[in-house]
Amino acid sequence: MSSQTKGKIGVKNIEFYLKKGLYPSELLVENHFRVSADVHYHVNEIKKDTYLNYERLAEIIYNEMHTDINLLETVAENCLKNIMLEWPFAVSSNIVIEKLHPAFPHLNMEAVVVEMEMKR
Repeated sequence: MSSQTKGKIGVKNIEFYLKKGLYPSELLVENHFRVSADVHYHVNEIKKDTYLNYERLAEIIYNEMHTDINLLETVAENCLKNIMLEWPFAVSSNIVIEKLHPAFPHLNMEAVVVEMEMKR
């Protein structure tokens, strides 16, 4: 009987201050974002001298958060696509984008959240 060891690397709560959002009011001021992502893989399927790089994972997120795309769902999906391209042995990846204290009139909330997962 063969066993599969599963692994996961991730980055947690990378912070950004960006003018990003779907509504005009969200583009007037910099919004506070937190982004976390994980990459899941089978340890036995990684070739020698191959590894998942935390810095590269953070860089993918940084680059996508700094695009001119304002819809967070599209940003999240683009992050996942790039993560899966970067590490072809990844089984799945997930991302959470939080916009803290969004500027919605008459609403006081801690955050809005977009969470997605992509599987092979």
